[in-house]
Order: sequence, then C-alpha cells, then structure tokens
Amino acid sequence: MVKNNHQDKLPLIRQSVIVALIASVITAAIFQMLFTNSGASRELLEGITMLIAVVMLFFMSYWLLSKVEARHWKAWLEGKLSHSLSRGSLVGLWLTSFLAVYREGAETVLFYYALIGDANTVSGHMAIGAGFVIGCVVLLLAWLVMRYSVVRLPLKPFFMFTGSFMYLMAFVFAGKGVLELVEGKLFQPTLINGFPEISWLGIYPYVETLLPQVVLLLAALVALWVMRRKSAVPGETIKK
Repeated sequence: MVKNNHQDKLPLIRQSVIVALIASVITAAIFQMLFTNSGASRELLEGITMLIAVVMLFFMSYWLLSKVEARHWKAWLEGKLSHSLSRGSLVGLWLTSFLAVYREGAETVLFYYALIGDANTVSGHMAIGAGFVIGCVVLLLAWLVMRYSVVRLPLKPFFMFTGSFMYLMAFVFAGKGVLELVEGKLFQPTLINGFPEISWLGIYPYVETLLPQVVLLLAALVALWVMRRKSAVPGETIKK
C-alpha cells in the first residue's frame, strides 16, 4: 500500500485486520463449545474437524508451492491490490483484507483443534502450546525484519518448506481423521493383515484410512504436473 502511494487506505486495512482477528477468536470459542458439549460424539467431531483440515491444508500447500518463485508471489500480490483499488470501492478493499486474514485465522483454528484432538496426553498439549508460542515469536521476528530492515526474507525456501509441511500434515490428518471416525463407531474398518502401522505418519492397517492418503498422493502428483506446466509458460502464472 505504501509503495503504491495509498497510505490513506492503511487505517481501513488495520480495522479489517482487527475485526478478522476478533472473528477468528469467536470461531475458536465456538469450536471450544462444540468440543466441550460433544460428549460421546467427540471422536466423530474430531474426525470431521481433521478431514476438513485436510482439504484446507492441501489447497494451502498447493497455493504456497505454486508461488515459490518470488516473481509469481509479487505479481499475485500486485494483481490483487490493483484489482481492489481500481474498482474504487473501500468496501471491496475492506472485505478483501478481512477475508484474507480471517481465512488464515479459521484455518489456524481448524489446524490446532485437529492437533489437540490427536494429543491425548498432558505432554502432548504442552508440546502444542510450546509450538504455538515459538511460531508466534518467529512470525514477530519475521515482521520486524521486513518492517525495519532492508533484509529480504528468502521466499522460495520459506514457501517450499511451509507448503511441503502443510502437505505432510494433510497426509497425517487424513489417516488419523478416518481413524477417529472408526473410534466413534461410524463404521467398521477393513483390516489389512500384515500391513505396518506408523502412527506418527497417520498410517494404519485399514483400507478406509489408507484410501484418502492414496487420493492425496495422486492429487499431489497432479498438482506437481500442473505447476510444472504453468512454470513452463512464464506469462500464465503471473496473469493469475
């Protein structure tokens, strides 16, 4: 906004960000009430939450990996900003900013509730809390570096690591989410005799838990093929 001489729009952006953060907190409170009052259906709710998180994590990982090249990321940001400003609608700009922040907030809520659903011990909950605090500190340091120094963060390795990690978590949640549905007595699983169990990867010897993971692997191959095609045509990715 500053580089494009739109400093007068910054208060509007800040306001939308604050509202989006409040909406994210409200979303977290709603999830807390649902989980607290779920009773015997808790496993089903945890499983559904994990599976929703799988979809969001996969699409976010694809989006991040498709913006690995700095020029694609810069072009995408400039395109979104120009589109909002060219329409001359402050409401449109406010909504664009709000939805961008709230989407991340809602995804974070889903992600952490999926993690909490998988952590059954006090040490597990403490590890999640410690990870959250460390993540906040890293984000604060990154913002300080970008705001008050001329150092540029290496976007390519950052996007590569984050996108790959999100895909890995989607893969893990896919298996664990279906297992939660099994434990919630939604259906009887089909056991594969002799198949290894790797719980930290969400791999279990059941057809139902492995099926969505196979789908994710195939989707990842298709996504990589699409990204390679787009990178082969320089103008195509930038236009989008």
